[in-house]
Order: sequence, then C-alpha cells, then structure tokens
Amino acid sequence: MIQKDPNRLLAAWLPCLHTEYLSDELYGDLLALDINSPKDQDTLIERSFVPEFVQSNAVTRKTLMEVLDEVPHYPEAKVRELLNITSPLAGQLQDYRAFFEKVRARCEALKTQ
Repeated sequence: MIQKDPNRLLAAWLPCLHTEYLSDELYGDLLALDINSPKDQDTLIERSFVPEFVQSNAVTRKTLMEVLDEVPHYPEAKVRELLNITSPLAGQLQDYRAFFEKVRARCEALKTQ
C-alpha cells in the first residue's frame, strides 16, 4: 500500500493546532488542556477544529475530511513529530488515531446540520 503524506495533515489542520495561528485567548485556553482527557479533547475539538471546519467552503471541507480519512495510513512517527512541533498542548497525544477519528466524527455531524 502506498503511504499517504502526513504533511497534508499539518497543511490542512494547521490553523487548529499551530501556535502562530491561534488567538492569544485560545492559545491560553489550550495550554490548560490535557490532550489525553476525553473531556479536554472535546473542548479542543469544539474550540479549535469545529470553527475551522464551519468557516471553510465546500471544497476545503471535502479536503479536510479526506485528510482525516487518511490519518490511519500516515506513519506514526511522522504524525507525532508534526503534532509536537506545532501544538501548544502539554504532553504527547497517546492515541492520535482515536483523537482524529473524534475530529472526523464531529465534522461529519456538522455536514448534516
């Protein structure tokens, strides 16, 4: 199987995770989150990922969803490297596949609203 390019994850969802794109208020709020807490993951998704998805046009939304579909095919080491470089969140995300599946499910639900 051909491995997908994990840089697409960073390029597509960069505004949700990268310190340079976050407002000072959101950055401060994210610093307090435990990335491995299901409740805090939900907060992160609602505060950062959902607005990015909602504000995007149909073509961009399609791309964002495609990237989320590709996450299981990305090399784990590369995804972890990308998340560590860009994110203000403390700690390392233990199960990035499950986290991005939660993001995907939330975005999928938004498509039907």
